[in-house]
Amino acid sequence: MPVYGGYAGLFTRNLLYTAITRACDMVVIVGREQDIKRMVENNRQSVRYTGLKILISALSGASDEIK
Repeated sequence: MPVYGGYAGLFTRNLLYTAITRACDMVVIVGREQDIKRMVENNRQSVRYTGLKILISALSGASDEIK
């Protein structure tokens, strides 16, 4: 996983956790130690507007909104 430069909002603990836990055999993190520490310390969570709930509801024909 390259950890170098880019938008600071992407350097989150959640992204690092996801990369590590989804690795099948091994994960290699390449980058500066200070950037990796910044990711570990950044517990910011963003709201994601994917529309997935609406799509599932529409495809299933459910009359009630999925919560």
